[in-house]
Amino acid sequence: MSYTVLVAEDEAPLADVLADILEDEGYQVRCVTDGEAALKEVEAAPPDLIISDISMPRVDGMQVARRIMQMRPAIPMILMSARKLPERLPGVMFVPKPFDMEHLLSLAEHALAARSHATRPLP
Repeated sequence: MSYTVLVAEDEAPLADVLADILEDEGYQVRCVTDGEAALKEVEAAPPDLIISDISMPRVDGMQVARRIMQMRPAIPMILMSARKLPERLPGVMFVPKPFDMEHLLSLAEHALAARSHATRPLP
């Protein structure tokens, strides 16, 4: 099964690297550069997973996470930041920057497997 990942990252080089690696792993990737665009993408075509920077223009990653939790609580999120996580949000994973890509991929796989298991119909 091919999953769609929305990457919200305002640093284009990092967004490009994330997109390339995720695509190499078989994910379909959409990238946006700010939180407002991320929210619009989720409304238009909900992804299976969101990977977002916390520090972004217009709407930051924490605000995006809170709004996604209200709009689409089944979508797992991974937040990234070079700073300490300002607060814990239930069901939202955190990766400090700089991060190990293998660790990020492992979190993504875990989040998608858990989501898949939770939404699978009972026999």
